[in-house]
Amino acid sequence: MARRLLLALVALIHLVIAPPPSLNRPDLVNHHTSASDRFQRASHAEQSYAIDLDNEDTAEDDLKNFQLETLENESHESSNQQEQQLEDIINERRCHKAGIEDKHARAKRYVTNEYKWLFTNLRWKLRDPYHLFKKEGDFETVRQTLAHALDMWSRASDGQLTFDDVTDSNATADLDMFFARWDHGDHEPFDGKGGIVAHSGYPMEGKVHFDASELWTINGKNGIDLRYVTLHELGHALGLRHSEEKGAIMHPIYRRADHRLALAEDDIDGIRALYHSADSQQGL
Repeated sequence: MARRLLLALVALIHLVIAPPPSLNRPDLVNHHTSASDRFQRASHAEQSYAIDLDNEDTAEDDLKNFQLETLENESHESSNQQEQQLEDIINERRCHKAGIEDKHARAKRYVTNEYKWLFTNLRWKLRDPYHLFKKEGDFETVRQTLAHALDMWSRASDGQLTFDDVTDSNATADLDMFFARWDHGDHEPFDGKGGIVAHSGYPMEGKVHFDASELWTINGKNGIDLRYVTLHELGHALGLRHSEEKGAIMHPIYRRADHRLALAEDDIDGIRALYHSADSQQGL
């Protein structure tokens, strides 16, 4: 029985762990937050919420569910232990940018990019170019989630960064955000469920894209939490690289957290190092 459990576990791990991304691949998100007294804030949704995007079930999902059911039938206790081990692995996915940044020496704490926005009042827009939102109200729920994350970075910068929501469909924005799957026009295609879940550009590029193949939730335990992913990707889009502080949003490993969403002191120090200089205080 032990051998059968081991074989099933190996097959399951092979199924759900994404292959190492190539260096020209976009940014995979993931991170873990720690509490900050100044910036800890309950999310706007008290209960978990699943975002219903136009998606397709895959044969891999069916096989994964079958293997989990087999493990449970053979040994309920052993299955629980192994599912927990798998969950720990799944929820510690490494951000793709980490593979690039590891080539260079990094400070122990926050690291800023070579670039930052040349202006600090940024216009942002959530679009749905591929018509992926199925339920009425989901688009607005996602828009509020993005606005909440932007507000957290604004307050972390002590108000040096401000963000205006662009609702005019014909107007341009500095930060362009949308959901897509596979090739979506930026030469950095997504890879389907379970791999790269989002990517962003560095300052002045202004893109933040989410893989619609993933199961996205807000406050949910099953799926990818949009709040954490958005906060991490916006950090990159504003000019932050990865931090080695495990409690920071900008840490390259995503560990799903059950507590309230918060920026760590390390994240705050990083964004202020970029946008809270003496020049910015003088209005230059």
